[in-house]
This record gives sequence, C-alpha cells and structure tokens, in this order.
Amino acid sequence: MKNRRANLSFMTKSQGAATTQSKGKTTALSEWQTTALSEWQTNEQRIYSALAAIPAGKVATYGQIAELAALPRAARLVGQVLSKLPDDTQLPWHRVINAAGKISLSEDSPSFKVQKKRLQDEGIDVINNRINLKQFQWHG
Repeated sequence: MKNRRANLSFMTKSQGAATTQSKGKTTALSEWQTTALSEWQTNEQRIYSALAAIPAGKVATYGQIAELAALPRAARLVGQVLSKLPDDTQLPWHRVINAAGKISLSEDSPSFKVQKKRLQDEGIDVINNRINLKQFQWHG
C-alpha cells in the first residue's frame, strides 16, 4: 500500500495519457492509477472551490471545507492542499482555521502573522489568537 501512495505523487498527464516516471523511465499507468490521479485532482479542485466560496469577514474550519468539498473526515487533506498553494494565490486561505477557532500555524511564523492580519483587516476579531466561531463561522 505504501508503494501505491508513493507512485501517486509522481503521476503526470502527458499528451492525454497518464504516465509515471521512475528512474528516468516513463511508463503508462494502470487503470486504477489513472482513476486515482483524476480523483486526486478532482479532490484538490473541490477544495479550491469550497475555499473560494468563503465570504470576506467569515471563517471556515478545515473539516468544514472538507465537508463542503464532499470529502468527509478529510480535514488533514485540506491542510495539505492549502500548504501547497503558491505565495501569490488569490484564494482566501487565511479564512480557514482549526475546529477550536485557532490559527493552526505556529505563532512565531511569518504566515501566522499574515493570516492574523488578513483576518483582522476583514473585521474578524482575533482575541488571544482565537476566533469566535459562533460569531464568525461561515455556514455555507
């Protein structure tokens, strides 16, 4: 099972056919691998769509984004996808917090400071590094 997961991270679509590269060789993927690749891309796209829907002045939890993306119990996947966003993304990643109402990033990281400032700029109160979910959680 571990090898399957490792192979999935190296899959690409080349000229309409799904392939994988290993040790300099390109080989066609099996049907299940091609299906896994398309599902992974679809999952990522669904997460992006759910993320884009969060209005300014509101927040959503990782689990809530997973649910909206039809990926129940995939909060960690949401975190992984968000961690790979480019620095110049227009998606409102800063509006996603954990279920306790806190920013999940380390408090001394530059990204934490950016997220906190963006939330405050949208009128979201961040008190003791916590957001009141009853007041600011989006119910999309």
